[in-house]
Amino acid sequence: MGGKKRIMTIITSMLIVFVLVIGVIVTVNFRNYSQKQEVDKARVTAELIRDGLTAHMTSGTMDQRASFLQNVKHSSSAHDIWIFRSQKVIEQFGEGFNNEVVRDNIDKEVIKTGENRQVIQEDLDTATLRITIPYVATAYGAPNCLECHTLAKEGDVLGEITMVFDIKEIRDTGT
Repeated sequence: MGGKKRIMTIITSMLIVFVLVIGVIVTVNFRNYSQKQEVDKARVTAELIRDGLTAHMTSGTMDQRASFLQNVKHSSSAHDIWIFRSQKVIEQFGEGFNNEVVRDNIDKEVIKTGENRQVIQEDLDTATLRITIPYVATAYGAPNCLECHTLAKEGDVLGEITMVFDIKEIRDTGT
């Protein structure tokens, strides 16, 4: 009986470990999938904002962009949204609104590299996903940025959009 009992204990232990490992894998995958969904949502929102700002530029209503951004913020459930202009855009079109300024080193890094940056900040009470996306000038496709941004050249960063999303619920669901 001792041999059967030992085999059953080993098999039971292996099954418990197996279930725990599967549980961890499922939790990590769910969390990664949820974060990827938020990043995709942010990219789509950034593209919509770019297109909306382009429409405001071409229609001569750029002074209405704060209202537009506020509406997008509420409809996208973003915690915060801000944009800012690159130096070349400032030279051509002037300073933006008071809140359209570089806020931190992440903004500086993205304007310098022209590459997306995402940061997840978590503590016990909060979890946020911040994504900063540059708007890079291109003469190909729509819009042709260089038609209006005459001081810029292909590949220059014209500005950026930063969005902050609350992902606490995703974190809490995934853990």
